[in-house]
Amino acid sequence: MFFTFAAVLFAQLPWIQATAEDEWMDKFYRLRDWVKEHGGKGLDIVRPELFDYGGFKVRGLAAAKDLSVEGEDRLLIPEQLCLSSDNPSVKDLVSRGLNRIHTRSIEPKSYSIIAFLAMERRKILNNKTSFWAPYIESLPSDKEFAQFHPAWGGGADGKELEIFGHFFQRWHKGNFGFDQPGRVKNLWQKEAGFLRKGAKKLGVTGLTFEDFRWALHIGNTRGFYNPNADVYEMVPILDLVNHADMQVQNAYVDFEANNGFLRLDRPIAKGHEITTCYGENKDNTKLFLSYGFVDSRNSRKLEQQIDKKSCDDFLADRLMSSKALASSSAPTVLANLQALVREACSPYTINETARTV
Repeated sequence: MFFTFAAVLFAQLPWIQATAEDEWMDKFYRLRDWVKEHGGKGLDIVRPELFDYGGFKVRGLAAAKDLSVEGEDRLLIPEQLCLSSDNPSVKDLVSRGLNRIHTRSIEPKSYSIIAFLAMERRKILNNKTSFWAPYIESLPSDKEFAQFHPAWGGGADGKELEIFGHFFQRWHKGNFGFDQPGRVKNLWQKEAGFLRKGAKKLGVTGLTFEDFRWALHIGNTRGFYNPNADVYEMVPILDLVNHADMQVQNAYVDFEANNGFLRLDRPIAKGHEITTCYGENKDNTKLFLSYGFVDSRNSRKLEQQIDKKSCDDFLADRLMSSKALASSSAPTVLANLQALVREACSPYTINETARTV
């Protein structure tokens, strides 16, 4: 299991505000061709698409044809492209560069993936050749993460997240892992020397905090659990499937002989979005901290309650205004924070409305 904050942080994360849409499409088709070249099957049954979620464009997968549960079409990602601690590329990195990961502050299987991703990214940035380049280059960049994920601080100066952090501290009685940026920095300070030494053995120079932070959150947000091997797997293409509540998801990822497959729960019409549930036990607080979004259709109620005084304070805060949202340097972060506050305070606002009717 990967490094966690307040919840298990491990599932796919395609919920990003789409910028440079043509560039993303080009990267997707390069990735698809790479997967086909190395044994992927059935890739023509899906296509990349941009979906509207609350006014934000979100990357995802749509059915390229009518798909049926009993149909012969199957999308297969071969084992060699499913990235986990059992992948030969990752095992080679551990054996040659990180032979003491069992002594580190992250669980070894997780550590190996984080280290591998960070070093492969650094190789690419150093203009070195990487077998994994088509996949890594298709993943969210630092700039894209900063648009939506709280681990990047929420805005250019981080003030929005800092202020709302006080709200969550009050909400969860001070026992809530909302200081993600600070915790990631502290972890890097503990691990930087070991990782840089390992990278040097493998001929990778210039490993940075940004490489580590990116790898940590890519690893923690794009995996599927493979019960056959008892590992989490990053599965190219399939990790673009967006979240939907368990009651309305239409697909899921399964494994046979450690190959990744897309399975259908129900028929999907051509052009419709393919969705899966990221975890039926995750309320919107966990979804936001894990993946950087909240789900307005989430059937899971918030696990923690907040007092009315705190709600009154924060509902009146300037950051809850549409003006603040319009001027925010990280509008997706702020919009999701606003939605969380309103959901947490809804028992009081509903009661107030009922009394005035």
